[in-house]
Amino acid sequence: MHWLTIVGWILAISIGLWLLDRLATWMEANGWIYWRKSQGTSSRVGNAFLEIQSMFDPGKEHIIEAKQEEKYQKPAPGDPPPRDPVPPPSRTPSP
Repeated sequence: MHWLTIVGWILAISIGLWLLDRLATWMEANGWIYWRKSQGTSSRVGNAFLEIQSMFDPGKEHIIEAKQEEKYQKPAPGDPPPRDPVPPPSRTPSP
């Protein structure tokens, strides 16, 4: 193999990987995948495996339903309002 052919292959593979990275970055910006900036958490991976397991073991279906209900559960009428995580800025009287 001629050295120019080897350089050509290395260049072609590098450009291909760069284009694949650009495509994945664009897909992440659209929220389709997690690529560089945001990463999946272990709970996401666990939920994915739980979904797959529920196909083979229907008894796990209630666990998935409970997790989904917990995520979208509304507070009861007597519950105190949720606390604001960021306190409002203190206002000092101007002189």
